[in-house]
Amino acid sequence: MGAKPQQEVEMNIRMLLGGGLIVLVLALAMLMGGSFLDFCDVPSLLLVFGITIGATVWSHPFADLGHTLSALFSRSSVPAEHAHRANAVRQRAADASVAAGTIGTVIGLVQMLRGLEDPSAIGPAMAVALLTIL
Repeated sequence: MGAKPQQEVEMNIRMLLGGGLIVLVLALAMLMGGSFLDFCDVPSLLLVFGITIGATVWSHPFADLGHTLSALFSRSSVPAEHAHRANAVRQRAADASVAAGTIGTVIGLVQMLRGLEDPSAIGPAMAVALLTIL
């Protein structure tokens, strides 16, 4: 019985350390080339978050979405069945975010190719294409 909470604590520490390192390296790489705001593009954010949330809601019953939110914000352990369902919801959201990035890239590239005669339209369309996949 005592091993399970210890494994959860270790997993949480690994997630914090690994995730923190990833965020730090990404932030440093972004800041070394210019401003962090260069990587904030509203159409890209709308595409990725909108598609990710929409696909996740479409794929799971509201009860499972509720279990996921409660597991996310709960300070205590959740029942195994709820944890299993919450994990399925998180996995679906992860898969949908990859698909959303790909869809956004295609949309940005189509916009860019349609606007080749206008050089001022190429930059924003290319930003959508590249930032959605990021």
